Formats: sequence, structure tokens, C-alpha cells
Amino acid sequence: MIFMTSETDKSAQNGRELETAQSNLFKVYLSQLGLVYDRLQPEQRISFLCELEGIIVNLKSRTTSDGTLEELLDFPIDLDSFDRERASTIREMCNLTPTELGQHLGLPQGIIHRYEYYGVPTPRKTERARMVHKYFNWLIANGYLTSESPPSPSS
Repeated sequence: MIFMTSETDKSAQNGRELETAQSNLFKVYLSQLGLVYDRLQPEQRISFLCELEGIIVNLKSRTTSDGTLEELLDFPIDLDSFDRERASTIREMCNLTPTELGQHLGLPQGIIHRYEYYGVPTPRKTERARMVHKYFNWLIANGYLTSESPPSPSS
């Protein structure tokens, strides 16, 4: 009986050590990501954050048991209250056409136009969810969630 307790204690200790090592490794990864981010040009940072978001979305999608994206994805902008006009104004303030913004974000041709004209549908597939996340994160980085209205684009 004493032998079993000793083995159980060793197993528990090994488990704690493994968790500590994994936690430390995670901290190293985060630190490295921060260093890379700090070295990027401002225009590269948005793409970097979008790619990180894609990784997180991918990880979340692999951990669900029922496979429904609505429950596993937390969109930074409410799909039901998405303001197409505000999104379009922000893009125009950045002097980008829908096609140019789509290219900048690595999205299929025409997707930004569809989002701004028809609204953003609830994605049912992981890849479409990634596209929505990239677009929403870009909008947020450019002022979508600020309380004041974006200034009108210059003519």
C-alpha cells in the first residue's frame, strides 16, 4: 500500500511539473509574439493581429464537441447590429476601395463589397469565420467601435 501512495504522489508531482513547463512555454511564446509585433511597421501590425486571430479561431474550432461556430466564436462586432454604412465610411477614410481592402486582408475578391452592401452573414464554416474576424478586426483598429462618428471621407 505504501508503494502505491508513493507512485501516486510521483504521478501527481509529474503532472504539476508538466503543467508548469507548459505554462512557462506558453509565456515564452507570448513574449516572442510581443517582440515580433514591436518590430513590425504600423501597417504590418493589423495583418499580424489578424493572423493571430485566425490561429485562435482555428484552435477554438478544434475544441468544440458540437461543431457550431456561433457558440465557439466571439465576434468583436455584433453581427445583428453591423453598421454597413459606418464600415464603408471607415474604409473610404483610409482611401481604400473594397477590392483594395480585401487584397490587404487577404480576402476573396468582392467579399468586402458584399459585407458593406448586404451585411455580414453568420458564418457556418471556419474559413468564413476567419474572413469575418479579419474584416472586423481591421474595422475596430480603424475606429469602428469608437463612440464618435468617423469623419466624412475627403472629396
